Amino acid sequence: MPSKLKKSTLLKVGLGLLLVGLLLAACQSSPTTAPEAITQPTSVPVVTEPTQAPPAPTAVPPTATTPPEPSPTPIPFTASVKMLGINPGQAVMVNLPSDPTKQAALVTSGLNVVPPGVPEYVVAGAIGMAKGAKLASYEWKIARPDGSTATIAEAPADEKTKIPAGAAVFTPDKTGEYTVTLIVKDDTGNTSLPFDYRVTVATYIGADQCKTCHADQYAKWEQTPHATVFTTQVNVDPEKEYAEGGFSCARCHTVGYYPIATQATGGFWDVAVNVLKYVWPKAQIGKAGTFEAMPAELKNVANIQCENCHGPGSEHKGDPTKIGVSMDAATCDQCHNAPSHHTKGEQAANSVHATAGSLTPPNGRSECASCHSPQGFVDFLNGVPADQMNTAVGNLDCATCHDPHGSSNFASLRVVGTPQGIPVDVKDAGLSAICMECHNSRTTPDTVDTDNPSYPHYSSSADAIAGTGGYTFGVTIPDSPHGKIIGTAPVKDANGNELYDGTNPGSCVTCHMATTPGGDLDTATVDGKTVPVTDPGHNLVGSHTFNMTSEDGTVENVAACQSCHAGITSFNFAAKADYDGNGKVEGVQDEVKGLLADVKEALIAQGVEVIDGHPYFTLPDNPSTAIKGAVYNYRLIMGVIPTGEGRGWAAHNFERAVALLQISYFELAGKDVPNATILYTK
Repeated sequence: MPSKLKKSTLLKVGLGLLLVGLLLAACQSSPTTAPEAITQPTSVPVVTEPTQAPPAPTAVPPTATTPPEPSPTPIPFTASVKMLGINPGQAVMVNLPSDPTKQAALVTSGLNVVPPGVPEYVVAGAIGMAKGAKLASYEWKIARPDGSTATIAEAPADEKTKIPAGAAVFTPDKTGEYTVTLIVKDDTGNTSLPFDYRVTVATYIGADQCKTCHADQYAKWEQTPHATVFTTQVNVDPEKEYAEGGFSCARCHTVGYYPIATQATGGFWDVAVNVLKYVWPKAQIGKAGTFEAMPAELKNVANIQCENCHGPGSEHKGDPTKIGVSMDAATCDQCHNAPSHHTKGEQAANSVHATAGSLTPPNGRSECASCHSPQGFVDFLNGVPADQMNTAVGNLDCATCHDPHGSSNFASLRVVGTPQGIPVDVKDAGLSAICMECHNSRTTPDTVDTDNPSYPHYSSSADAIAGTGGYTFGVTIPDSPHGKIIGTAPVKDANGNELYDGTNPGSCVTCHMATTPGGDLDTATVDGKTVPVTDPGHNLVGSHTFNMTSEDGTVENVAACQSCHAGITSFNFAAKADYDGNGKVEGVQDEVKGLLADVKEALIAQGVEVIDGHPYFTLPDNPSTAIKGAVYNYRLIMGVIPTGEGRGWAAHNFERAVALLQISYFELAGKDVPNATILYTK
C-alpha cells in the first residue's frame, strides 16, 4: 500500500482535477462558428435551364449555426470529409436541362476541383473515434461565393447505386471557393470536432494553357493514346461508332463532357451545344482531316487532357491548392468503369490491392510505405531517399502502377523488364516486373548465417518464379519450370497479332491477368440482343482483379494453366507422389500444407514458440542454423501467416517449396520426413 497523503495534498489534487474538468467541459461545449462565405466570385453566364439535383432529403440551410453538443469523451474525435467519385457503372441518373423528361448518368472525378452546375457528392468519415463506435448522424453546412444559392443535403444511402451512408450532395452554381463543414455524432452520442473541406469550382481551359508551366508533363502526355483518342475516332472511326452514335460516344474522349450541367463549364458539351450550336458531321466521320476541320474552340477541349484528371483549371493560375491531384481510382473510373466498354475499375475494386489501405498505417516506416502507400511506391521507384518518402497508407489504385502522364512502356507502366531495388535476381520479367517490386521476400537467405537474421515478408512470389528463394543448407534444390517458360515470349491473339505491343507479359501477368470468365465487358450480344454477362467469377477473378481464386473460393481461374495442365479444374490438382509422408497422394497445395505442418512441429520440438502475432515465432537463445534456416523457409513458403498455407508457392514453384521444407525438416529432426518421396539431393 502507498503511504497516506496529507489532507492538504488531497485537497490540492482534487481542486486541480476539478479545474481541468471545467476547462474540458468549456472547450467541448463551445459552439462552432460556420465558415464565412468566400467573396468576389467570378460570375458565370447561365446558358441552360436549371435541373434538379439527384433526389435527396430537404437541404440543410447553409447558415445553420446549431452548435455541437458537449462530448463526454475527454479528447473529442474529428469529423472528416472526402469527395465521392461517381462512375458510369453506378447509374446515378440526373435530369437533362434541355429536356427534363430525359436523364443522363452523373459522372464525377472524386477531386475537390470541379465544374459549376454539376451535382457533387461528399461522404462523411471520422478520425480518432473510439474503437467499435459507429457514425450515427451528420450535420452539414456550406459556405459559398457571393451570389451563390447552393445548398447541401444529406443523400440517402443506396446499395444499388453504391451511395454509402453518410453522403451528402450539393450543386455549385458559381465559380470560386466553397467550404463544406461537417460535424458528426457517433452511436453513443459523442459529438465530433468540425471539419472544413474546401472545394474549388472552375471552368475548363484546355491543355494548351497547361503546357506553358508543365512542358515536361505535356510532352509525355502527347505520346500517350489519351492525347489522340478522339482525333483517331473522328478521322478513322475504327469501331464504326462515332458516325452512328454522334459525339455522345465521346464522353470519355473529351474534356468536361457534361450534358447535365446547369451552368457554363467551358467543357466539350458546353462549347459544342451551347456556344457553337455545332452540328455533328456524320458524313465526314471516319475520313482523314475531319478532326482538323473542326472549330478551334472544340479541338481545344477534345481528346483526354490534363483537366480530365486534375479538374477544370481556370482558377489554378499557379496556385497548387486550386488544382486537383489524386491517386484515387475514382479519377480513372470516370471512364474505366463503364459496363459496356471499360470494366477495369470494377475489376480492380475486387482486387486485394483495393483494400491495401485497410492495413495499419506504416507510421513513417519507408520500408512499409514503398508498397502500402501509393505515393510511397512512386517515391521508391523514383529514388526518393527513405527519410523523405511519402508514408501515407492507401489503396493501391490505377496510378500506383500506371504513370498517368505516360511513359515509354506498354500501358504507361512505371516499370517493365527488370525490377529495381529488390533482393531477387530477375533478369527480364517483362510486364510482370511491376508486380515483383512488392511481391518479393524483402531479404536474402544469407542473413541466416548472421547473429540477427532477417526473415521473408508475406508475399515472395518473385523468389518462387526466379527459383532463387530459400535457405538450401548446401543441398541441391530442384525448381518447377514456371519461371523459365511462362510469359517469356511475346503473346499473340487468335488472329496472330502480338498483344502488349510485343512486350513479354512475364509469369505474373500471364496467369493473374488471364481474361475474366465471360470476357472483359459486362454485356454480350446473344441472338441480336444485349444481355448481361453472368458467368461465375466474372470480374471476380482474372484481368484487373489479379485474383486466381474468388474471395468465396467458389471459382478458380484455371484457364491459364490448362494449356500445360490439361483437364485440371483446380489449382490443387493431384501431386505425383506423397511428399509430406502422411500415406496419401494429395493435391499439390495439400502436400505443401502438410509439409509446413511437419516443419512447424519440428520447430516446436526444438524449443521454438509459435505465437499468433508478428513476428510469429520466438526463437530460443543462441538458435542453431537449423532453426534459423527452417524458420526462414517456413516464412518464405507459408505466405501470409497463418492463412497463406503455402498455396502461392505450391502454384509458383512446387518442387522448390517441397524440397526446401523437406531439407528444413531433416536439419531439425536429424532424419527425412518419414515415408515421404524426397526431392532434394545431397
